[in-house]
Amino acid sequence: MGRSHAIIFEEYFSDLDIIKSLINYRLKLAERRHESSFFDRIIQSEKLEPKAIEKQLSKIFPPRNYWKRPSFEKRKTSKNRNVDFISLLFTVNYFRSQSINRQPKWVFELNKLIKEIRYQALYSQKIELSTPKLSPILKNKKEGEIDLYRPISIIGDLSSRIVMNLTARYLMDQLDVVFKNSSFAFRRGKIYQNRVPTHHDCFKEIKRFKKGKENLYISECDIKAFFDIISHDEIRKSYAMIKDELFKLNGTRIFGRADDFVEAFLNSYSIDYAISESEMYFKTNNIKGKLSFPKDELLNTFYSGNAEALKSIGVPQGTSFSILFANLILHDNDRLMEEKFNNTDGFLYMRYCDDMIILSAKENEANKAYEEYIKLLKEKKLLHHNEKPLFPYLDSSTKRDFWDRKSRKGYQWSKNSYPWITFVGYQIRYDDFVRIRSSSIKKETKKQKEFVEYIDRRIRKQIKKEKKDQILKSYKSILNRVKNRMISSGIGRVSLFRNKTDSSYSWINGFRGILDDDKVFRTSLKELDRNRDEQLKWLDDQLFKVLKKHQIAGKKPKRIAGFYYTGRPYSYFYRSLRNDDIEEKK
Repeated sequence: MGRSHAIIFEEYFSDLDIIKSLINYRLKLAERRHESSFFDRIIQSEKLEPKAIEKQLSKIFPPRNYWKRPSFEKRKTSKNRNVDFISLLFTVNYFRSQSINRQPKWVFELNKLIKEIRYQALYSQKIELSTPKLSPILKNKKEGEIDLYRPISIIGDLSSRIVMNLTARYLMDQLDVVFKNSSFAFRRGKIYQNRVPTHHDCFKEIKRFKKGKENLYISECDIKAFFDIISHDEIRKSYAMIKDELFKLNGTRIFGRADDFVEAFLNSYSIDYAISESEMYFKTNNIKGKLSFPKDELLNTFYSGNAEALKSIGVPQGTSFSILFANLILHDNDRLMEEKFNNTDGFLYMRYCDDMIILSAKENEANKAYEEYIKLLKEKKLLHHNEKPLFPYLDSSTKRDFWDRKSRKGYQWSKNSYPWITFVGYQIRYDDFVRIRSSSIKKETKKQKEFVEYIDRRIRKQIKKEKKDQILKSYKSILNRVKNRMISSGIGRVSLFRNKTDSSYSWINGFRGILDDDKVFRTSLKELDRNRDEQLKWLDDQLFKVLKKHQIAGKKPKRIAGFYYTGRPYSYFYRSLRNDDIEEKK
């Protein structure tokens, strides 16, 4: 006889699981703080008062200089390769194992919080969650003169955040067995080649499927403002259906308390609240902005224009429950595609969150599957980017039309028709050559430009205020810091001795899944190298002019000849090559 579903739920709130979740959040906040402190090391600014959640974390964990570092052997055998995570967990376990009279004060505070979290998760009679705090993020799109924003939400209460994360993990672990193999996003099970799939595997599946096939027909669909338009009632229906499916499959029941937290989460947020809060945010900060949300289209299509419906629509982006709901509500679509169409060697369907792609050897099958998919979206009150007949792929204007589309229906993927398909950030050509999506390249070049312009603005602002004494670094030091930051964010921290990048947190490593492939177009990466050098040269010119007139600490800035050339080891293009290719080019 299997274990009680109540016991299984309780196991997710063990001391160790709560501590690990707290550590992960502590490290995430530290990373954000480190990003902002980069500018503080160049220009002195007023010290901001730590947020309440930061103060709480400082009470339950020791300062970094008190962390204990485990031996190399223990670090090597740990599942988590993050040295900071391993060190802090090792430190916490060490001090918690000491006798009470030898434990520092932070251990008492940590144990107290663990009890509060466990009580809230397992025993509290009243289950409710505080409304998430809205933090709009700029989309780099405009509606006339108005900037468009995406509504990202933050759960401010630390205890509620941990309870939500662990409850969502419990639900993902239990329900993952029900989800179809065609769903590649946010999975917990090892469903792809005995491991958890990533978006890189979608590219590999397309290559595998295409092998030996000349002409294929493609349909693609993208849902509009997906998380913002999900109906709460549709989530409840999908959740109930999948729970029944789980019980029929293996006799597992979801613990009722997890159901209560799902309901509390839905009741804590709506797009109506997000719109109201965003308007207040834009007014307070004197911003010409609005949320990017198809309000009129949604209400007129599915809710007879009734604005009251907005109070039961939308889930907050950026939370662990949101990614669970993405797979919940589109599970019917996955099942329909697999059961009705995915039964031959000539058909492939994949979905990654709200993006889907269909590949078929038959045009009518690609069209029919797309129509069935859209029909089911409408039943769930989800809008999609409408497909229109494509113009022939002939000249720059008609090619632009193809790339501007987010949904496309039944087009032929071949040399003489439409040579490209696009999915999960990759563009794949008919002959299996692949490249990083051009919009991703443009975003990175824009990021480089905005970074150096921000440095320039900050320094000029201090000089204009006649506070040049608050510029802490010299001309040469500022340039070196900016250069090193642009290198590390772009390609990682480079070890010249080993000729390898030490950091996995970089733009180029986000595409490592395809860059190891033989057939990759890398020319666009040279554009990133050129643009970075140009931005460094521009900053060099600007800082030299402004700091020449306003010397710091009596030092006259000296021009650094050829500073902006970073060299081959720090190149986007060079680092995109496989290690054996790098060795050959030496």
